[in-house]
Amino acid sequence: MTKEENVLFCKIAVHNNLVGAADAGAVLRETGGGDVRELFLRRGLMDEAACAKVMRAVAARTGKGAAAAGAAAARGTGARAKPAPRRRSAAEERPAAAHERRPAAQKLSTNQMVAGVVGLIVFVVCIFYFVYILATGGGEEAAPAAEPAAPRTASGAGGGTAPGAPAPATPAAPQISEAYRQTIAQALGEALSDVVQSMNNDTMGPRGLASLDNWKKEYGKFATGEQLQDYESRRTQIIDFIKRKFETDKAKIIAAKDQGDTAKVNELRSEIAKYADEATLAELEALLR
Repeated sequence: MTKEENVLFCKIAVHNNLVGAADAGAVLRETGGGDVRELFLRRGLMDEAACAKVMRAVAARTGKGAAAAGAAAARGTGARAKPAPRRRSAAEERPAAAHERRPAAQKLSTNQMVAGVVGLIVFVVCIFYFVYILATGGGEEAAPAAEPAAPRTASGAGGGTAPGAPAPATPAAPQISEAYRQTIAQALGEALSDVVQSMNNDTMGPRGLASLDNWKKEYGKFATGEQLQDYESRRTQIIDFIKRKFETDKAKIIAAKDQGDTAKVNELRSEIAKYADEATLAELEALLR
């Protein structure tokens, strides 16, 4: 193919949406004086049927098709006169019918892209919220409204109990899910276990007391009356344990201080710090001043 035929081939292919203008320009530049059809086929931009249709249109435009047809007629009829070449219709010159054209790529507008992204984000958020609801068993239910203040007694003392009157009932725990109730019970069990270990092992420090206070802070308003009683009982028990142990060590540290034995005082201070709570440590520092 000549250079002009290559150019015409690319124009017809682009006009009929068989290839893009950029691809056709790149193929035309790389072909040079060769045949653009080979490069189109090698790159997979067009198939053989499309190339053949475009080539027929190129032949019709350049007149090579009519010349070839006349030569064939002369060979078949001998000395008979050549009939006048029939003018090809516009439909024959076109390499592909309208319904055979490739549909142009549809571009999404900016509004469509934004709407799609927003819709995807909302869908993901809904999925996460649904999974969270399933995992938490409905979440913690709201605590009931505060109970009204106790009526004043005949003696004028607010909140007291009149003589002979029954003791007020312990307020019921707020309504919560069964899964959350089990979580509270499990956390209390772990805190009580820390209390026992702290009393049996001096090197654990006031871990049991800290575990109890953390449990009360996080779950106290949702706990049952029985659980709160266990909390108060164990807390009193471990504080009494710390006080008794400190009374024994306090006598030793006072004696070492009176004797001027600084090394013994520091040793006892380190031992006390292993099990003492904040109040006991404050009393120790006041004692050593």
